[in-house]
Amino acid sequence: MTRLVTALVLGVVLAGCGTGSGDDHDYPSATELVTAGPESGDLLAHGVVTSDGEPVADAKVVLQVNPAGSASTPDVPVERWSAPAVSTDAEGRWELRLDPADLPVEYYPETYSFLEFQLVFGDGSRLATWAGGVYRRTDPDVWRTEGANPPDGVLRVDVDLDSGDVVATDSKGEKSSPGEE
Repeated sequence: MTRLVTALVLGVVLAGCGTGSGDDHDYPSATELVTAGPESGDLLAHGVVTSDGEPVADAKVVLQVNPAGSASTPDVPVERWSAPAVSTDAEGRWELRLDPADLPVEYYPETYSFLEFQLVFGDGSRLATWAGGVYRRTDPDVWRTEGANPPDGVLRVDVDLDSGDVVATDSKGEKSSPGEE
């Protein structure tokens, strides 16, 4: 049921995105992207979308946030908040920024530091997902995976839409793929 809801949300988001990148922000290009240290700011995650190892331009990446402290199961789905989709560049690179002030309070209360979310990747005909979470570190304010500090790297999630393979690299540089023991 949760997968169906996710697919429907992505379908609606992708339908509204058109064929252009839709990015109207002043963020640096992915080649200038700061992915570690305090200068990474509100960069939540970044990565590359490929198909059979080749970059996918204009794929969409959607952030879906679970309510704070909730756990979604097939029997008990949760209502997720979705950020506007971001698009990959010609090299398949994407970056997702999130200011905690943009989240409704039930998804990220002021007393909370952990953000549980799902990333949905698609190109109009194929779909892949990855679920995880990050902590908001302060002084300076940055997003990092468990056990990491501001000087460490930002979460990286690479996905191949053809194979469905997803590789996440946490803030400490440890790589993992869904289904690994």
